[in-house]
Amino acid sequence: MITDTIEKLVAKATQLVHLFNYCELCEQPIYQQVALCDHCVSLIPRFQLDSLSGDLLNRPEIYGLYSKCAFDHLIAISPYQYPMSDWLKQFKYLGRWQYQRLCCRVLSFHLNELLKLSDFRPPDIVMPVPIHINRWQHRGFNQTLPLARTVAKVFKVQCNAGCLVRQTQTGSQAQASGQLRRKQLKNNFALLTDETSNETSNEVTGKRVKLEGMHVALVDDVVTTGATVSEISRLLKAANVAKVSVYCLALSL
Repeated sequence: MITDTIEKLVAKATQLVHLFNYCELCEQPIYQQVALCDHCVSLIPRFQLDSLSGDLLNRPEIYGLYSKCAFDHLIAISPYQYPMSDWLKQFKYLGRWQYQRLCCRVLSFHLNELLKLSDFRPPDIVMPVPIHINRWQHRGFNQTLPLARTVAKVFKVQCNAGCLVRQTQTGSQAQASGQLRRKQLKNNFALLTDETSNETSNEVTGKRVKLEGMHVALVDDVVTTGATVSEISRLLKAANVAKVSVYCLALSL
């Protein structure tokens, strides 16, 4: 009987231990499956989106940089600086999944803050920026997909990862100028839809999704010149998408 009681106590203690994790930055106990505590998330350098109705294009100096781009709104969480720049490199190039959790945690936290703004309008559907199949096979994943799924989860809308395709592989664009990026990316993407109806299939359910008149969230990890997301936005607008909002973790100016 005493043995049974001890076993029950041990089992209960084990359950309680697994309810908690530790913040990756301050190491304070937090609930399981949450990488950062709210306090540390709030300390990460970020753009003050609440004063801009959630849209960085409402800042004149940023609008001037992207005024010729085809997207309608730009939502970036953080400048491309430490710690976000380091986390993205660790996840994107080294496949360290704990940094994916960090990035998604920060993204989720700030998107929920945007929902509190009275003039903020969430999208109807979410799409990740695609990578070429060769790069996907080499890397093993598309780093924008977990970010896109986070956006879709927060806004309670569908994530469609199957309709955008990157047709040709380009070299690293990290050091390329805006002009060179635009040249490399011209006609580089395809939209897989029913040509007669401009519908595409949801990645999970296979249900047809009509794009005409939709507000699409296009998700990337980092936006620099805007060439990639602008080229995809033009493609979506040609399919009669009403509005494209670009979401990214970091903006590199």
